[in-house]
Amino acid sequence: MLCAALVLGLSASVADESMPSSITEVCQVETFVVAGAPAVGRMTDRDLTLVVELKLEKDWHTYWWDAGSWGAPPRLTINAPKGWQTGPIILPAPECFSTDLGEVYGYHHSVRFQVPMRRPDASPAELTYALDWLVCKEACLLGRASKTLNVPAILPNSGFPDLSQDAVYLAPERRLRSQLVGDALWVEHPESCLGQPKLVFRPLDAVSLPQAGPTKQNDGWVFPLDIRRQDFPSAGTVTLHGLLIFSDNGARETYAFSTTLNN
Repeated sequence: MLCAALVLGLSASVADESMPSSITEVCQVETFVVAGAPAVGRMTDRDLTLVVELKLEKDWHTYWWDAGSWGAPPRLTINAPKGWQTGPIILPAPECFSTDLGEVYGYHHSVRFQVPMRRPDASPAELTYALDWLVCKEACLLGRASKTLNVPAILPNSGFPDLSQDAVYLAPERRLRSQLVGDALWVEHPESCLGQPKLVFRPLDAVSLPQAGPTKQNDGWVFPLDIRRQDFPSAGTVTLHGLLIFSDNGARETYAFSTTLNN
C-alpha cells in the first residue's frame, strides 16, 4: 500500500521536466552468477551466488529490508531448477539518513546483494528471477524486472567482481553474530562503538520491542521481544533481518544481522 501510494504520488510531478519518466533513467540493474558462496562460507563446485546490483544516479536512493519511516525494500523472487537450494538474500549494512518524512535505511550510488545457492550437480541450467524495487528522490519510481539466466556447468570467475571483494563490499565486519533464545534476542556488540544501540527489525508487523530496554550481557545486547509467532508460517524457518544503530558523538554507525525463527 505504501509503495503504491508513493508511486502514485509521482503522477503529479511527472509534468516537471526535471523528473524522469522511467526508472531506467536513474537506476540500472546488473545480474550475474558466479562460482562459490563465500557470504555463507561454502565454496564447493556445487555452490554459486546470484549477484544483483542496482546502480543509481546521483541523489537517488533505494532501501534496505526495513525502509524506516517510509519507502519499500526490494522484493526478489527466484524460480530455481528442481533440486536447487536457495539461501537468504544478503544485503549490506545500509546507510541511515534523514529525509523530509523522517529517517530511512537504504543506499545511495549503488547496492549489490547476493543470493547464495547450491545445485545438486554441475549440469547447465536456467535460473529465472523477478525483482521489484523502489527508488526515490523528490518523488519515487517503482521498478519491475525479470530475467532468465543461463547457468553453465563451469561458472566463470574472471570478468566479474571477485566474490572475496564482494564479501568485503557486504561489510562482513558490519554483520553481527546474533541468536534468538525464546523471545529474547542476543546481538554482539561491536568493539568500536559506545553507548546503547537502537534496534530495528524486519518484518515489523510480527516482531516488536516491549518498553523494557536492552541489557548488556556476554559481549552483546539482549533485547526482549514480542513475537507473534501465529503470524508466521507454521512449518519451516523464518529469517529475521535487523540493524543495530549506534549514535556516538553525533556520528551514526549501522550494523546488520540476521537470525532465524523456528516455529
